[in-house]
Amino acid sequence: MGVLLILFLKCILIGVAMAAPLGPISMLLIKKTLENGMTAGAMIAIGAACADSLYCGIAGVALASVTTFIQQHQLVLRIVGKALMAGVLITECRFKPATHEPVTFGATDKLALCAKVFFLTLGNPVTILTLSGIFLAYRVEFSGYDQIIVAVLGVFIGSALWCFSLSGLTAFGKRYMSSGFVKGLQFFSLSILAALVLFI
Repeated sequence: MGVLLILFLKCILIGVAMAAPLGPISMLLIKKTLENGMTAGAMIAIGAACADSLYCGIAGVALASVTTFIQQHQLVLRIVGKALMAGVLITECRFKPATHEPVTFGATDKLALCAKVFFLTLGNPVTILTLSGIFLAYRVEFSGYDQIIVAVLGVFIGSALWCFSLSGLTAFGKRYMSSGFVKGLQFFSLSILAALVLFI
């Protein structure tokens, strides 16, 4: 029981470490939270956390073989990832909210956003390589499926926790931002997304 608890807490930290770096998901989360509020942030958090935890489960079952496959097909996966990010970027550039207030969206839009972030995270080969590197660096090993399940849950909670925190901080900070500053921040997030499409 103690081993599982330590693994669970360690994987929560790993989930936070995976979600924390400034990347396309963080930029998209900030932009959508400014436009649609905390609901959009929650959908992005769930989508990203599901992808991170799925990769955690795959890595837990076959860490070495998965890492080798990713490294061998890195170019193809990078092209796919760039295409997904480019699609998200084009969609976001076309969307221009008319007001400073959060734009409401329906259940279909919520599911679409969650799925978009899920596949965007999966399409980034850096995700699995980062996770594999962290597992190897911290000597995280799995001796049974119970440990894999605990690790998947821990990574999901850690990743979602960071995304929810970033979304909440963005929503809170928006109260004190002028409409011009919000538009500037939205433009900045789009610029970072564009840079990531070009250079990742």
